Amino acid sequence: YPVPAAERLTIPVVLDHASLSRLELYGSAGQLVRAVDLGILPAGRTERSIDVLELQNGVYQYVVRSSDSVQQGRITVMH
Repeated sequence: YPVPAAERLTIPVVLDHASLSRLELYGSAGQLVRAVDLGILPAGRTERSIDVLELQNGVYQYVVRSSDSVQQGRITVMH
């Protein structure tokens, strides 16, 4: 959130165990446009925010990868 995102995007992450995690953003054609190492996130629900000012307007898929899970969703960026 917020949807659509203009400057910053906050993504919720839920993990069963503390884990090294990475956020990947993919464009509408499936190309990786940004990858962010999130570090070790704690077990349970947490949120991480990233800057989206450099992204073009459009719909992106995000994927959060950790050692024991993959979470994904869609975001819209509009400046």
